[in-house]
Amino acid sequence: MKIVLATYGSRGDVQPALALALALKSAGHEVLMTGPPEQGEWIESFGCPFRVLGSNLEDWLRNHPIVQSLKGTIEFTGFLRQECRIQFMQLPAIMEGADLVLAFSVVGGAPTIAESLGARYRYVALFPSILPSSQYPSLFLKNYNLPPWINRASWWFTRKFFNFVFKAIINRNRRQLELTPIVDTWNHLLGERVIVASDSVLGSVPPDVERDNEQVGYFHLRPVGELGADLKAFLSSGSPPVYVGFGSMPELQKETTRMVFEATRDAGQRLILSRGWAHLGDGETEKNCYVVDNVPHPLLFPSVATVVHHGGAGTTATAARAGVPQIIVPHLADQYYWGKQIERLGLGPKPISRSRLTARRLATAIRECLSNEMYQQRAKEVGRILQAQNSIGKAVTIIESEFLATTTSGLKNIYS
Repeated sequence: MKIVLATYGSRGDVQPALALALALKSAGHEVLMTGPPEQGEWIESFGCPFRVLGSNLEDWLRNHPIVQSLKGTIEFTGFLRQECRIQFMQLPAIMEGADLVLAFSVVGGAPTIAESLGARYRYVALFPSILPSSQYPSLFLKNYNLPPWINRASWWFTRKFFNFVFKAIINRNRRQLELTPIVDTWNHLLGERVIVASDSVLGSVPPDVERDNEQVGYFHLRPVGELGADLKAFLSSGSPPVYVGFGSMPELQKETTRMVFEATRDAGQRLILSRGWAHLGDGETEKNCYVVDNVPHPLLFPSVATVVHHGGAGTTATAARAGVPQIIVPHLADQYYWGKQIERLGLGPKPISRSRLTARRLATAIRECLSNEMYQQRAKEVGRILQAQNSIGKAVTIIESEFLATTTSGLKNIYS
């Protein structure tokens, strides 16, 4: 098959799509990835064909560092509307000749363009909480202790909001393509049958989810190369350090850097600080601290004492697979879901919302995480379970059996 994998977002949105693309390519299919321009060079370095989709997200977020505020949310919504318009202009040429389109993140034009070109469409969800349920609220709420009826109500309002933001744009293009207008944007984006690329041991799809789905596990990208000599030397020069990184989250660079320095210093721990899109650590120095860029998490995490992060689906899954406890500092969306799950499963302490993060609270959480043997034991138990899974092989088998109507073999060891 010719398969187009369409995504738009940060490294966390793109990396699992790339992992699946490489597995499909290894299985003999013609694959093409499309995503934001800043990810292109990295994707192509794996030998995966790439086409640019939309604008540079990293640049936009750097210029809007408080995206989780009301003003930031409004601005980001306007940005996504414009990106949706751009997608409708670019995707027809990108998807030409595709047999199957696999969409990740928010690619609002993908299902319509796939339909217009006669290609099959599947949405790939990186977390269960994108599927409406009474067991958790919609992505816009932070409180995961609400009664079921409020959770359901939150989803009703969220679907209304998505209709307000995207429905007119989608239907305008559908009319031009002589397609039937959509009624519900959320259902339209999710499509007929959702592939849930997250680990059930960390959070299973609730039984009251109405959308047909198949949960296969997270798609881990096999790391290339090894850790640098300087980083290896730092790791071996003392006790296992604490890793802190907030990925693509927009941060106030100096303020957040100094807060992390103070917290790890107060907790008496060595530190590996990830720059991320906010460039944390630039121009600052701290004893017993090593600053890294895009170091492969699967290679690094088994050597750290705990992982402090924003709660992205990929970082959560990778830390869990490495068998180390986690401290989640959620900023927005599904990060609150993962924070609650890590606490509920005994893989780390109570999450600290970014708006409430202080050096004192972070230092307290680090001390609790490192002194509580239950976190260490549970992390190792869950890590062993996840290391035995072959999520990508399962996904490739499902895709081939469904769209080629044949059962494939020999995929067992593509990615483990």
